[in-house]
Amino acid sequence: MSDTRRLKRLLKKICKNPNNPIRNKYPFIYLAILEAYVDVARTNDTLPFGVNPEFYHMAPKNKNITFLEFAMVRIGDIKTKKYNPARADAITGDEISSIENIISTGAYCGWKYIPPVINEKGELIAGYHRYEGHLGVWGMDGYIWVAICKFKNEAAEFDYNELENQISLEFEKKLASYEDVLSSTRYGLQRKFYTLEEVPERVNKKRLKEAEKRKIIETIQIENGVEVDLHKTVRRTEVFSEYKAMKNKDLNFVASISMGDTIINNGRLLSAVLLPAVEGEDMNIGLSVKHTSSLNVLNKERERLQKEMGPKYAYDVAMKIINAVESNTMGKITLNFKDQYENDEWKLDIEAENVND
Repeated sequence: MSDTRRLKRLLKKICKNPNNPIRNKYPFIYLAILEAYVDVARTNDTLPFGVNPEFYHMAPKNKNITFLEFAMVRIGDIKTKKYNPARADAITGDEISSIENIISTGAYCGWKYIPPVINEKGELIAGYHRYEGHLGVWGMDGYIWVAICKFKNEAAEFDYNELENQISLEFEKKLASYEDVLSSTRYGLQRKFYTLEEVPERVNKKRLKEAEKRKIIETIQIENGVEVDLHKTVRRTEVFSEYKAMKNKDLNFVASISMGDTIINNGRLLSAVLLPAVEGEDMNIGLSVKHTSSLNVLNKERERLQKEMGPKYAYDVAMKIINAVESNTMGKITLNFKDQYENDEWKLDIEAENVND
């Protein structure tokens, strides 16, 4: 079956009146979608990020975007920028070939995935790869399932584009890389969508490695004339040797810990520091904290650790447990083990050993 016939069959299947495109509501031509397919799309939680409760853990409720409707919009009427401001490089043919194959074989269902998003002017906000894929298969006179949304301003449109490139769902897509985030951060700052002071908070929300996020923040700050206290690589052997050179004595233990770690919730600290201290051993330990974005953040962590790495913190936690046991208010803990081998099966409702057992 040719691509043209396949498109006609698709439009006849899902559109209210496929032979009479709507021309007078927006500055682009589109076809209204049958309510049955709109309902399926909503059931599949394909509303754009920020208006979709299903994805609040990835994209908090966004008051700067209002979903208007799903529609099949004529591809040639969609306005695109010369390049995607949330990407570092232009789209290549290799990147969209797999998308074109999914579309041409009829495996792409607009009501199944979070769709490309356009604004009321017909400008493409997010979904550049899928737009190029549909353009390659259907041509300018083809149609693509999109979500039409109203945005508070251009900054809100940019924010949505950046967000959409950070989230991976069932449909194959290229997630934002280090280069993409660096490029889009420069773009947003240049357009004054946010200030230089807001860059660290924005970048730290991106789905990149912590070292990459820190490098982006430092790069942007240096480019904008900020004197940056560059992050040093910390090696375990150096902690031991440098400390001995300064104090002429040894450390008992060295650990590189994460932000938020305590003497209770980090297994290595619990076994190698707290338990020996409980046995009466004085512990002299060296610590470095991973993934801090600045010296200021690191010093705040050090202040927290002064409290939450000490015996008093462990004692307070232990007393909460003892008081709960003695007052008979300690809740039960029930274990459910998932099957992990072919001949295994779920082990359900197993009560963990209690103090009074």
